[in-house]
Amino acid sequence: MYAKLLYTLSLFIILILSSSPKSNCAEVYTSASYGLSHSKKAFKAHNFDHQKYYAERALEALEKTRGQVEECGCDGAMNSIEDGIKHLEEAMDPVDWKMGRYHTKRAMEYTYSILDNLDICSTDNEVSSETTDTPESDSRSQNLEESDTVSAEVDQALAEFEQSAEQNLKELNEKIKELGFLMDCESNEFVLDQAEIEKSKEGMFTSIEEAQMFYRAQATKAYKRAVSALEKCGGMQ
Repeated sequence: MYAKLLYTLSLFIILILSSSPKSNCAEVYTSASYGLSHSKKAFKAHNFDHQKYYAERALEALEKTRGQVEECGCDGAMNSIEDGIKHLEEAMDPVDWKMGRYHTKRAMEYTYSILDNLDICSTDNEVSSETTDTPESDSRSQNLEESDTVSAEVDQALAEFEQSAEQNLKELNEKIKELGFLMDCESNEFVLDQAEIEKSKEGMFTSIEEAQMFYRAQATKAYKRAVSALEKCGGMQ
């Protein structure tokens, strides 16, 4: 019975960790879209601390974009990425609120340019030449709509992942408590602190990868606590 329940716990952990990230230029576009979204939030922020906070999140997104774009092969976006990063670094520690707005605005402009280049890279050479003839304002307007759509889709996927992982984590906790009862082993180690989990995850996720890391750590922590409690009760002997 113990072996069967332990196997069940392992299956729950696998379910929590089962989601896999996207690849290629679509993943780069998503990261750049996050950079644009956070840059806009920083630009619109009326609170100095909020301005710097969103500038930092935008910087993280563009740094992630820089690493991904090398694998994507869209070298034309690299200059805009570097320029956007420089302005966001300035926005994180500006002289005053107005200079922070200036640097985030410039970062937004470079992020639009990143999205323009990614659009070109995602098409064949023939379509790319036609795309470069598109007026800049029309291209950026289209990119804004597309980036907002991508952000909305990613937010929805993230919400669905959180809901699924949260449910699996709760079911894992129930199985752990059931295991403790069957082994006649009473221990607080069999109970997850749900309030602590909620507090620690509050506002921390901007991507599925971040959520994966969090729930992976929580599932592993629960599993190790259960095994430790059983060892103390003599259930592993």
